Amino acid sequence: MVNTRAISIVSVSLLPLCSAFTPQLDFTLDADGCVSSPYDASVDYFPLERRAIYTEGIQGDITEFAEDFQIQYMRTKKIVRNLRTGMNYVLHHCGLPRITSDLPADAVAAAAFDVPVSKWSTASTIPISFAEELGLGPHLVHLDATYVVSPCVQKRQKCDAVGHGSPYAPGWSEAINASGSQLNIIDTFGTGATGTEIDVSFDASGDPGALARVEWVKFIAAFFNKEPEANRILESTEERFNAIAAQVRATRSTLPTLPPRVAFLTFLAGYGTTPSRWEIEQTEYLLDILSHAGARQLPIETFISACPTTSTAHSKFLCDSSEALKPVLEQLDIVIDLTYAPTPASYTLDTFLSTYNLTNDDASRYPFLTNSKVLRVDAATASLFPPIIGLDWFEDAIPHPDAVLADLVAYIVPEAIANKTNSRVPFTRNIALNEQPVVIDSSSCDSPFMTCPGETAPPTPPPEFNGCIGGTSYCVIAFPPSPPASPPSPASPPTSPSPSPSPLPPPSGDSDDDLPGWAVALIAVVSVLAVAALAFSIILVLRERSGSPLFTQQLVDVTSTAPKPGQVEATSSL
Repeated sequence: MVNTRAISIVSVSLLPLCSAFTPQLDFTLDADGCVSSPYDASVDYFPLERRAIYTEGIQGDITEFAEDFQIQYMRTKKIVRNLRTGMNYVLHHCGLPRITSDLPADAVAAAAFDVPVSKWSTASTIPISFAEELGLGPHLVHLDATYVVSPCVQKRQKCDAVGHGSPYAPGWSEAINASGSQLNIIDTFGTGATGTEIDVSFDASGDPGALARVEWVKFIAAFFNKEPEANRILESTEERFNAIAAQVRATRSTLPTLPPRVAFLTFLAGYGTTPSRWEIEQTEYLLDILSHAGARQLPIETFISACPTTSTAHSKFLCDSSEALKPVLEQLDIVIDLTYAPTPASYTLDTFLSTYNLTNDDASRYPFLTNSKVLRVDAATASLFPPIIGLDWFEDAIPHPDAVLADLVAYIVPEAIANKTNSRVPFTRNIALNEQPVVIDSSSCDSPFMTCPGETAPPTPPPEFNGCIGGTSYCVIAFPPSPPASPPSPASPPTSPSPSPSPLPPPSGDSDDDLPGWAVALIAVVSVLAVAALAFSIILVLRERSGSPLFTQQLVDVTSTAPKPGQVEATSSL
């Protein structure tokens, strides 16, 4: 995992420099991102400025991220390895010859792509949010939109700018082929697979740890040559996540009470010969979030004595009756109920009590009822195809653990949230206080690039690059270009050309190309300052690695996540 603090110091200290950084590449790229200059075997077409950053800004030819994928860079190609599934993918830079003679043995028979790809498809909702963070939403050409929450994808599906179909219905593969998709993102179970070489297994939800899952943004980015953008996304997410966690720790140190005891629970109704069961979730991702949110875990012995059966490498404790679970419930201050409900608005506190065979008379036995803290993760919903309802938790939570953390902190350590008046949880609601789910629709789409027919998108932003120090392997993350000034507008009919302005008189002086002396001096001064800033960044990194930082970290005020624009309360029809 990236050493967040070291990279963040470098990136902040060089913000003015890196925001305008453009490397001097040894080749040129056309508008599609393909190499347009003649091929040169001595050139590295994936230099450090275009790679995914690994640890403390240091890069190598092979870099492992999270725990389940790896990227190996070569001169004209890169190899992406999904270590969980064992699937490898060779990504050749478009505009260059496909050189295969130097491929390692495990990549010789791997599926090959020309990158950057320009069109992609998926039957899953998880890749959508990752791709939108990278600005790849407009390149999505076909999907199963049944459970989609993204307001911009909803918008484009409604106007037929993106195709929709079910992967379980005939014609799915044919529709993807007709859409021109060059990359079809599937999951471990092969959902939406076409059976062709464009299928790529994306398994962010299987990686342990909250921030490890975010790092899968680099996996998707590799197919679009957007690794520098992915570096920035991960870095900013980590900074927000760590700032919230630091605020929680600081606040907890001032409180006289013990942290609240919190657990995730699920009920699965029986079917056929399979009995109903109640589960205590122990997924590492969820426990990681709870730990940073200031929660306290019950001793594992408590779960074992109540529900000794486990599944999926002890990530769940299975209870064969609600009575078996009650000794655990009696010790919980906050319950987070993950039980699936097809209509979230109809899942109330009474529903919860009935599901877990409790009554209002039991309130004094159970701290979470006394505290009125029974949480659900179905606060944000969408219904593109009523009556089917999708949950933002399944689409947006994995790439945004900082938002999930802020969400839970508002309930677990509310004292750590400075501005409670503006708080609105993006994923979680408290059914003990009758909090209602909200519905996200296409009206809240605010991306000027996610257009429909008749709308004009602004120019595509230029590619981002890492800022790297020549002759070393030290790089700093990229920074985003300035956002577009206005949202998409309907296409307007052509207007009469404006009269040409009067020609300007030629400038005075002996040569049109000569710069004044003061300008040359200014350029020299700026260049010296830039080099000094880069050198200073190296010192900061080295001091961090030695354990003697020049600067100490300060806590920051953290406010809870604001509501998404365009959200409205769910109606009874849901």
